[in-house]
Amino acid sequence: MHLMDQTKQHGMTNSNSRRYYLHRKIRNFGAVVHSRQRLVEMEDKLFRFPTALLSTYLYKLNKLNYNIQSTIMLPEIKVQQNQVVKFVQKEDLIEKFKYVNSRLQILEKASLEIKVETEEQLTIAENNTKEIVQLRKEVDNTRKLMKAPYADIVKMVDGYCKIIDDSFERMKIRFTSQITDYKTIQQAALKAEKEAKVKEIEKLEAVKQEEADKIKRIEAQLIARIYGGVYVKRDGSQQSLAGCSKSSDCDDLLKWMNEFVPDISLFVHFSVLYEDMVIDVKKKLAAHRANLYNIEITNAPSLKKLAMQSINEARVTAVQDQQITSQTVDRLIEKDVKKEIRIIDNEISSAGKGVRNVLTFEVVDELLVTRDFLSVDETKVMNYLNANKEQIKQSVATGKDLVPGIRFFIDSNYVAR
Repeated sequence: MHLMDQTKQHGMTNSNSRRYYLHRKIRNFGAVVHSRQRLVEMEDKLFRFPTALLSTYLYKLNKLNYNIQSTIMLPEIKVQQNQVVKFVQKEDLIEKFKYVNSRLQILEKASLEIKVETEEQLTIAENNTKEIVQLRKEVDNTRKLMKAPYADIVKMVDGYCKIIDDSFERMKIRFTSQITDYKTIQQAALKAEKEAKVKEIEKLEAVKQEEADKIKRIEAQLIARIYGGVYVKRDGSQQSLAGCSKSSDCDDLLKWMNEFVPDISLFVHFSVLYEDMVIDVKKKLAAHRANLYNIEITNAPSLKKLAMQSINEARVTAVQDQQITSQTVDRLIEKDVKKEIRIIDNEISSAGKGVRNVLTFEVVDELLVTRDFLSVDETKVMNYLNANKEQIKQSVATGKDLVPGIRFFIDSNYVAR
């Protein structure tokens, strides 16, 4: 009985009563309708369903946790009057193919034990092969019949969604194409800008290196003036100094430093480092003066020896401090350069974010492609075989190859029918 007939039987002839009955039916099975317009469309379809089919349909929606959305509507399922649609379960399949499975086990065992050496064994093997072919056909036909109602729905849903997905893909390609073009141009512009900035950075690095070398030369000269030794001048020549041998020499050197040592304002990039270096050198000069003074005023050999030992240790420490200063300024320069380059690289990377550069290929001239990258077109070979069967058979009989590199032969196989 159709749902419309059932509502008439219960005295519900108007559309509101029918709708109420239908809505109650839907709610009982946990389905949800989000659009009144879609619900009206559903009514026209569902009122033509047999009662059993409606219940089964709603049961499926609930079991698979489906919601009837306003954008999705299943097609009308055409069935005969009073036909009950039953959704196939695994138990149904086992029962449906019960006989096939029983024969399958017997034939499996026979196939493992068969050995054709007599006419009787040949007959058995041929009969079993024919039965296998027939059973396979029956299984395949049953499979098609059982899945047909679902296959039609799947095909319809897949086809409709494919249309939507193709539309999305076309739109995506349009958007991503423009995005890629813009990002590629932007990235190329930033790379060109990077080249210009790198040149500026190289110039700045040269200026910083010159300032750092100046600090190194000044420190080396001051240490040589204190302890004696050799330092390298700006022009590359070496200058040898005797150093301070008396405490009064240290006083004279301090006056010279206050008058001739460059002011801190001349150092733009490493002013703090330069200031710390000058202060440290003055401390070394004061300590050296104290040791010299102790040597001058004392008559005790042990005290003089101790003062000389302090001077030698201070000289070694001063050389080590020069190396530390040199390494420090070199690291600062390298750090600044890397920082600037990293900032530019980050900008370029950000501009190209989301754009994948995939290494691929295209064939521009097939004649130039080496054999290492070629493969035989089996479709063309089969077309040649079908078009020249008699000639190929003669070549097989005589053992001659018609096509260089390809051997045609007769492969014998029993065809079961």
